[in-house]
Amino acid sequence: MQIKNLLQAVPRVLFSNAPLDAQLIVTRRCNLSCGYCSEYDSFSQPVPLEDLKERIDALHRLGSVNITLLGGEPLMHPDVAEITRYAGRKANVSVVTNGFLLRNGVITALNDAGLNNLTVSIDTLHADLPVPQSTCRPPHLQVYLCNTLLFNDVRIMQLVRF
Repeated sequence: MQIKNLLQAVPRVLFSNAPLDAQLIVTRRCNLSCGYCSEYDSFSQPVPLEDLKERIDALHRLGSVNITLLGGEPLMHPDVAEITRYAGRKANVSVVTNGFLLRNGVITALNDAGLNNLTVSIDTLHADLPVPQSTCRPPHLQVYLCNTLLFNDVRIMQLVRF
């Protein structure tokens, strides 16, 4: 994890018992239905922006070093860039995504909002809805795979060929 303002973050964690990472669910909606996940549905509305700002303010008061935006699929929240910008005023901001909604415009908006870390969780090789192959991997995105991959033998071979 990249940490901006490391000199400010270390004392917060060591001397004030500030949380190192706080996870914030911004929506339960997801464009996938991975078998292990219980944090998604296909009908809930995103958490309202004002509610999220109140929760982020509380995390800032606690001195949280990093706020990770989760879901469902956090990129399905229409205000994900504004949420990132707001949370980034006093903390690092990370997003965990399945990657199917990453496009150049989304990446630019998140970069402009000050996103510090992006984790792409590869839990399936096939979206629930058809996605053109050319849009699955934006040309200028650098992805670091940080998650453990759990697949059966068939899925492992598909991933190797991917």
